[in-house]
Amino acid sequence: MKARLKNQKGYILISILPKWADQILSGAKKWEYRRVAINAEKGSKLILYASGKLHAIVGEATIEKVLIEPVDLLIKHTAKEVPETPDELRKAFARKKMGCAIKVKDPIRYSTPLSLSIIRKEIPNFRPPQSFYYISDDAPLMSLLKKMKR
Repeated sequence: MKARLKNQKGYILISILPKWADQILSGAKKWEYRRVAINAEKGSKLILYASGKLHAIVGEATIEKVLIEPVDLLIKHTAKEVPETPDELRKAFARKKMGCAIKVKDPIRYSTPLSLSIIRKEIPNFRPPQSFYYISDDAPLMSLLKKMKR
């Protein structure tokens, strides 16, 4: 049975490997996976913080839907729209019975990534998420992103 969370429409900042951020922003990857379920409503924005060597917010995408299912079903329902193989996905969900997949659409690559050093000049106590966290519309990070997009 597919479970959808009702929830919080707004912004979710996720840490993601640069190669997967690039795949989402190019449109090649339609689903982002999480081992911990997010509480996101259709239309919420997924803000992509590329970890690794980049350490920058590189873009965003709109959440179309969230699936929370047993891992094998989740892979069956989503694997055709991602570059990862089913085996890679099973390995990523090792020891997890349930998984979360976030379907994204309308990706936007920022013309200038917002680096961690620039963020910390404006928001000294900013910490990138381990996986993800929710951001309110009036949060300092949202003000910074809005200013950057002008």
